[in-house]
Amino acid sequence: MPCPALLCSLLLLHQIQGSSAGTPVFVPTGGDLNLDVLDADFPKTFDFFLWKFKTETVMVTFQPNGEPNIREEYRGRIEVSEKKYSVRLKHLTKGDSGTYVARVTAGKDLILAEYDVTVQDPVSPVDLISDSVFNNSTCNVTAACTTPESSISSSFRCDAKTCYQEGGRSEVNTSGGSLRIYLSAESIICNHSNQVSWLKNETNLRSFCPKIAESTTYIWTPVIVVAVILSVAAMILLVSYWRRRVQPENTENTIYATPETHNIQNSETQADAAEVESPSTTYSLVGPATERTDLPSSLYATVQKNP
Repeated sequence: MPCPALLCSLLLLHQIQGSSAGTPVFVPTGGDLNLDVLDADFPKTFDFFLWKFKTETVMVTFQPNGEPNIREEYRGRIEVSEKKYSVRLKHLTKGDSGTYVARVTAGKDLILAEYDVTVQDPVSPVDLISDSVFNNSTCNVTAACTTPESSISSSFRCDAKTCYQEGGRSEVNTSGGSLRIYLSAESIICNHSNQVSWLKNETNLRSFCPKIAESTTYIWTPVIVVAVILSVAAMILLVSYWRRRVQPENTENTIYATPETHNIQNSETQADAAEVESPSTTYSLVGPATERTDLPSSLYATVQKNP
């Protein structure tokens, strides 16, 4: 028995939809969804065109040279796009998640577009909790990323040179998002994301291991001390060498000791000069005195020669 035309069309549509895979689309809660049809896929002539939701609910229909007919429950939410037969569905909720199909009747039923739409809430903030243990020359840190839906943890280790993660973790939480914890440039990062949003929390791993940083400083301390000592010694040698080179050029200003013989001669010379210049010096007289009237007031000794 041949099936009615309408029933056959519905069965054909169901077979086509069951055998095709729609384009995945993710929309944030409260966002808009663009449902597009390519002009190249649209037949030049057609009898009927519609957009359906979940293969059951007709949202809007188009007829050749006619105005679009929007279903009552979608009025105010559907806008006809500038692109021919494309529409925009606004203010989506999680109840709008599902399959959207564009179907045209042009002698036969054809599916021109199909979208598998998922409406998601933005991810919740993620908290990072950590605990560190210092042991000799290494620092062990256990960190946990926590959201209202799930929690994940991992271990990290630092020494004086580098930090590394001992085990990575990745987990999908109940809201369909991904929660990860990983190490990037010595920072612990908690990443909470889904297809419509992304949030992270991070902290520097070295901040949990201050003693490791201090030990690095201690390693350089002896080197710095030795360098300072060598620098001072080099400066002392340089100054000493400079003095030896410069000292002979300044000998003209040097005062040397005067031999005692020079002092004696100078003393005698000064004494003789004093005797000559002194008019009141008295000398002893030898022999009988002879009266002289032309002598000065100074008295001199007269030495007579024996025959």
